[in-house]
Amino acid sequence: MKWLYWLLFIPSVSYALCDDVDNVQEKQSCAISAYKQADTALNQAYKSIRKNLNQEQKQKLKKAQKAWLTYRDANCAHQVSESEQDHVTMQNLCLAQVTQLRTSELQNIYSHLFIGYTPIDYAAYMKSENYLSEQKLIGDWKSQADEYGIILTFQIIDNEAIFSSTLNEQQFESGSWQFTDGQLMITNEQGDILYLYNQATLDNNVLTLYEKEGGIEKYERVQE
Repeated sequence: MKWLYWLLFIPSVSYALCDDVDNVQEKQSCAISAYKQADTALNQAYKSIRKNLNQEQKQKLKKAQKAWLTYRDANCAHQVSESEQDHVTMQNLCLAQVTQLRTSELQNIYSHLFIGYTPIDYAAYMKSENYLSEQKLIGDWKSQADEYGIILTFQIIDNEAIFSSTLNEQQFESGSWQFTDGQLMITNEQGDILYLYNQATLDNNVLTLYEKEGGIEKYERVQE
């Protein structure tokens, strides 16, 4: 089972550091630096997202970003006008904070570009014929990656969810499993997490598991 890390890195901005600076000029410098960091991170995120969109999506993103910029500037200008503190410091800290929030917002909106798959609407999925329930998960599942011969086994014995697996026909791992709202967690016998899948779906007896870091695994049901 592979684990991938494919997330956009965003430098954090420390506003508390600026609060600890007493000198007016140094505090201004800290605030200006914070905004520059946040602005650079936003530009990186925007460019990374944009290059993965089609023309229509690019236009929508551009329109939304222009509207957000108008809001950001007006909002910070209003905050500065109502503040009795140094206006240069306040303006840059406001711009930095709002800009950082926008970067996180874009990450969430376009998260599928960085985790390798598009999260499903689980409420709608529950109503579909292929809805994967806890009961449907019970049984043996063979990995489609034949070179390892991995078989996962999910059981419920005496109301306990028991997990085990084999690798090349040899006992590999064991523990328990929990399936809640489309998320599958597998722990070992000591209670430590072995695998955490943000999403698990079923289609024509093929179980697809989506790792938190972006990896995708597929298993076929072993017919008795």
